Amino acid sequence: MYNTAMQITDIRLRTLRIEKLKPYANALDVALQDEFITTIIEISTDEGITGILACQDLDDMSVDIIVNQLGPKLEGEDPRNYERIWQKLFGHEGGWRVPHHKGEVVRAISVIDCALWDIVGKACRQPVSRLLGGFRSRIACYASGGHYYSFTSHQDDLAELESEMHAYMEMGFRAVKICVGRDLDQDMERARLVRSVIGPETRLLFNFDAAASRYGGVPHALKSMRALEELTPFWFEDPLVIDDLPGLQKLTDTIDTTIATGGNEQTIWGFREIISKRACDVIIPDATQTCGGITEWRKIAALAHAFRIPVAANSGDPVHLNCISGVPNGLLIEVFTPLDWNRVGYQKEASLMPDADGCVAVTDLPGLGIELNEEFIGQHLL
Repeated sequence: MYNTAMQITDIRLRTLRIEKLKPYANALDVALQDEFITTIIEISTDEGITGILACQDLDDMSVDIIVNQLGPKLEGEDPRNYERIWQKLFGHEGGWRVPHHKGEVVRAISVIDCALWDIVGKACRQPVSRLLGGFRSRIACYASGGHYYSFTSHQDDLAELESEMHAYMEMGFRAVKICVGRDLDQDMERARLVRSVIGPETRLLFNFDAAASRYGGVPHALKSMRALEELTPFWFEDPLVIDDLPGLQKLTDTIDTTIATGGNEQTIWGFREIISKRACDVIIPDATQTCGGITEWRKIAALAHAFRIPVAANSGDPVHLNCISGVPNGLLIEVFTPLDWNRVGYQKEASLMPDADGCVAVTDLPGLGIELNEEFIGQHLL
């Protein structure tokens, strides 16, 4: 029972355009992207506590839903009642949404919910990781890069890749992830090059970005995976689109290497199908972008734990660092594009580098631990 009520008073969004230090693409991109679009959301309360979240690539539809549909429903609510607020925004208790719709609505809810948890942690003067269970103070991480840096010269691409992998080894990473799926012969050459640089003990992860669904589905995925298993991968991520559960089941049943997926799935009901059908070996729910925020993420992680399925994070932002470290089945967290510090320049302390054991430490700051760099933000506002 709370002694006094806290009330949400305002919600503010700011959008930043941040240039990439080096443009890159995955197997599905037709052009190299040269910028990050980052939206910072701030939810204020009458007690002077502000919940903060930064998320990538929030489109105009999601912004409109947050500002015009969901935002007005937050006014006067106590952010500590995050479960009731979630149900209200999702469509219950007079919510505006048709109950069977997901899509951008759930993405908008995800953003709001994570900022509410930041408020809750600050009000309790505890990091969110501790509120979720505080299972560990460090979490194993991997460097996520290995993109395609040229669509015209395979040799230039290999040169960039080699230099990048050497940098990750110097940084102390003990696991790396690279993109595959554009061309199997080229991918084999890329993978062999990476393995030669990182050595046999470093974990090597492959990310298809669902490219196999475009280029031939399950047969194409099986052919690629069987070839790439020569490099003893730690996992294959998102070989198929998330809607192809029969295809994912087939791959999980057939391939010895771990299949990881889930970054594009939404709500515990979506993950119930993936988990109960054993359509993967590791799930990767995205709290900030798709699954429904921290409130929904913790339920998904608990459901996966009941099936003895680990949960990983494909974004090393403060939300997922708190989430993965808080639960018993947390496996691994991504440090995305470690060489592009610009991407997280909106934070005062943006570095997320591994220690001697290849792990990153969980913040002791209350809430999500986000402290904004207003000078950087002012220079990149849209």
